[in-house]
Amino acid sequence: MQRYKKPQESFIRDSVFSEVLITKEIIKYRWDARNVKIAIAGTQRRSGVTVTAFNLAAWLIVRGASVCYVEANSNQHLNWIVNIYDVEKEGEAYPIGGIDCYFTNELDMDYNFIIYDCGEIKEPTTIFKEADIRLLCGSILPHEVKDYLQVLIACKDMNIFKLGLCVPEPLQEFCMESLSSDILIAEASHDLFENNINEHIYMPMVNKYTIKE
Repeated sequence: MQRYKKPQESFIRDSVFSEVLITKEIIKYRWDARNVKIAIAGTQRRSGVTVTAFNLAAWLIVRGASVCYVEANSNQHLNWIVNIYDVEKEGEAYPIGGIDCYFTNELDMDYNFIIYDCGEIKEPTTIFKEADIRLLCGSILPHEVKDYLQVLIACKDMNIFKLGLCVPEPLQEFCMESLSSDILIAEASHDLFENNINEHIYMPMVNKYTIKE
């Protein structure tokens, strides 16, 4: 286990200042993708899976892709979201914030990407196993890293994008050294429809499906 070293105050100050100066430009793409399955799961309860799923859907849509969200867990968060936004069903989908949302995997049209919200898992579900792209979300703070490791062991033969959520910047390097060097630190989001966040994670995942000019 690596020992945590407190970073210099100047490092923290400069890092925060540089983030403020970054302008995030949205670029539209053409996509060569049909029903590409993206499964998102969490290593703990309330590990940001639903927010991440909606954020990724919103991120893809504003960049020109057609996307839907499928609730593939028993948490019933989608029922709450549908009621809050008071949306009417169109075909089999409930369009929320421009995202077609489904309670089941019975889709009535094709999309570039289908995003499955798998909720918390301890072992990979069938949907997670069969997905084209897999994301695993969770806290990687020292007192919670055991849950993350247990799921990684259960999914040891799978290609997975590993996301660390809500990790304070001074702890990020320490947590990555303690768990895995390929952990991707995600910027926190509290808006379901945030469409311009975590591009450093999302773009490498889907880049091969863009049509190069």
